[in-house]
Amino acid sequence: TLYTWLNPSYHFQEGQLWVLKNNAWQTVAGPGLTNQRGLTGLGISESSSLLMRYIDMGFKPDGTLTVLSPERSSDQDVSKLLSYNPMNRQFTSNPLQLPTDADAMAVDPSGVTWLIRSSDSRPFQSVGNAFVERPTPSSATICTRPGCIAAGANGAIYAIDTQSQPDALLRWNALSNAWDKVTIRLSNGQDPADVRRLIVTPDGRPWFYDADSLKVWRAR
Repeated sequence: TLYTWLNPSYHFQEGQLWVLKNNAWQTVAGPGLTNQRGLTGLGISESSSLLMRYIDMGFKPDGTLTVLSPERSSDQDVSKLLSYNPMNRQFTSNPLQLPTDADAMAVDPSGVTWLIRSSDSRPFQSVGNAFVERPTPSSATICTRPGCIAAGANGAIYAIDTQSQPDALLRWNALSNAWDKVTIRLSNGQDPADVRRLIVTPDGRPWFYDADSLKVWRAR
């Protein structure tokens, strides 16, 4: 099943979750007589910060849709992991304690969740019932926007490096417990200027959207 998140804009009071069914996109509505669309209809508490924020998504090994929902508690970001139940069309909260300011997420094929903290670009990996901080990349800064880290079906973990000029990718090396830098060279001979929205296909090949060229690129 393919889902996408429609970011809030002046057209909508809340962001919306959409699903591809029968070759057509349709909104996922919450239960009840009002057939509610948006966050509150799907069981995610509404907060003013959500009106200007993206929600990051991933899938558990059994295909369950998981989202990273940025919420606010006083003046601090308190993000939550939520799992979607298509039977009752509601999200339920995951009991794991998340690092504060978590904005980007990826779920690998084994169910391990990766998070990027927006306040300092530090990566975290779920180990058992806790999140463990992993080393930050040397001479690089992991992008903290949703879509900045992605996992492939082969276990490959990639992230976007926004410190390098031009932008580069980072690949997690579990053997060395470190990030390897992957230089990007576009087929048109130019350098990427604004890499966003990274995904990794089942064969471990990264794809990304370059906001400067307005094109989607994939590794050969």
